[in-house]
Amino acid sequence: MDADAHIAPVAVLVADSTRSTILFALSDGRSLPACELAALSGVTAATISYHLEKLIGGGLVSAEKQGRHRYYCLANPSVIGLLETLATLAPPAPRSGSRRRDGRGCVGGWGWRGERMGRP
Repeated sequence: MDADAHIAPVAVLVADSTRSTILFALSDGRSLPACELAALSGVTAATISYHLEKLIGGGLVSAEKQGRHRYYCLANPSVIGLLETLATLAPPAPRSGSRRRDGRGCVGGWGWRGERMGRP
């Protein structure tokens, strides 16, 4: 291991939840377009572009133009090892509990909009 390696810039890139989602999505070896990465990350096209440029600048992701689209992939296979190591150190992801994917939750059997949920 290189004791003189400057790891802080890489750590900052990986620490962001949107960027770590992008890296995990690319860790299976596929190249994906920005629109698919945005959908997987739950962010807008402008936001995904910002994060992809950060990851490209940090040397973690590369882009290849194919026709009208750019496809993104991991720039180095060692990124997968980094993600796997961090995953073993990280606490388990919180469970969503009673929250639904559309952001609406349930309190005492009543939905946020006042409709009764799960009971007649």
